[in-house]
Amino acid sequence: MSSQNLEIFEEQTLKMKIDESLQQHQELNDEEILNRYQKVVKSNSIKTILYHFIDFMKSSGDDIIIEALSKTKDKSISQIRKEFSSFIKQKKLNQQTFLALYNSSRFSAHLEYYLNYYSIDVIILNNMKYYESHILCLVFFQRCFANKELINFIKTYKKNNNQF
Repeated sequence: MSSQNLEIFEEQTLKMKIDESLQQHQELNDEEILNRYQKVVKSNSIKTILYHFIDFMKSSGDDIIIEALSKTKDKSISQIRKEFSSFIKQKKLNQQTFLALYNSSRFSAHLEYYLNYYSIDVIILNNMKYYESHILCLVFFQRCFANKELINFIKTYKKNNNQF
């Protein structure tokens, strides 16, 4: 088997494993997803998902989809992207930013669409070896849109700026 064929085989095997893992996580009930999410909440998965969502909104996302999901239909894609850049500026990629996006009247529809239709492709295209925690966070975030009560379990942390 040539090295190119081996590489293709490995990519296909990884894609099958990712698809299988996604299906297994989607079959879990909300309580099981929540319990598993709480164990991986400190992983880099949240940062990675948000990083790729920001890239989707700022440049790589389909212009027509982004415009169609916007509440104000009279804005151009460049206006939407400019507003998004302003909204996301100075935010760290963490649970608090996810909550801000989730609760945003302007961008929550974009986030939900991204999570449902684009995010799994990012895991596959980037050949993420540690895909389990990414898939778990992804499915949990998707469930937050379906079951609004789950959002209350996302913990945010505030820096204690007490000076001595």
